[in-house]
Amino acid sequence: MATFRIENSLGEVLATGFKTIAEAIAESESWGDIPMIPMTEDFDGMADAVIDESTGETLLFLTSREPVCRMFGIEPGEGFTSGLMVVGTYSADEISALDKKAEQKFYIVETDFVGSGEGDFHGVVITTKAPTTNMSGEIRLNGWLGTTNDWTSYAHGEYDSLEVAEKAVIEIFGDVREYINMDCGTIAAYKIGKFFQWGKEGTVSWLYESMREDITAQTTDSELAELLEAYESSANDEGGTLSSRAAKILEKFRDDLLEGDGWNE
Repeated sequence: MATFRIENSLGEVLATGFKTIAEAIAESESWGDIPMIPMTEDFDGMADAVIDESTGETLLFLTSREPVCRMFGIEPGEGFTSGLMVVGTYSADEISALDKKAEQKFYIVETDFVGSGEGDFHGVVITTKAPTTNMSGEIRLNGWLGTTNDWTSYAHGEYDSLEVAEKAVIEIFGDVREYINMDCGTIAAYKIGKFFQWGKEGTVSWLYESMREDITAQTTDSELAELLEAYESSANDEGGTLSSRAAKILEKFRDDLLEGDGWNE
């Protein structure tokens, strides 16, 4: 669970360990029995700050309410301009909304296709929806969630912030690539692996002209291995990776030429 602290304008910690932003504001008001106004900016460089202790993010600034409201003719929740700075303020309802947002948990869910065929299927999402098993519907934060129509999924934990969840994705899966996922609750989505997985058909299509130029009936197995390495490097340069069957594709192309039947995919 996120906790919050109050720091003064010099960065000195005044109080720590608050469970909600509203609690931190109430504590600040109690010190001098002075109502405070929460703001988006420290317009005069003198305001205290409420900080999320899990991320170090400054969420808002606090200063005495009455002088600000009188000087700029506003009520809490309204904005004002000070010099070139536009400053927003928060109403009680908006502070409540911030607290609800701070309570939000984030979950990592991995999915992969386990049916026949290859492709860029292996993915992971960060979502605000707690993962559930596909049969019983019970919440499961870690482990296998089930397999439906050849798609299997796994939960990889609950996190207090998006930043922590993003770091966990890298720690668990290594290289990932962002992609668009519009599922409800999804905050971020990634494909696993540095390169796009072309699959067999994509690999055949990409290799065909090169195989015609480079491979003959007399091409040896060692020469095929060298060609495969070169082809994979070229595919990587284009952001892709060849099918796990690429070596067999090259061998079959050579063997079909050797048999004199022409290549038959």
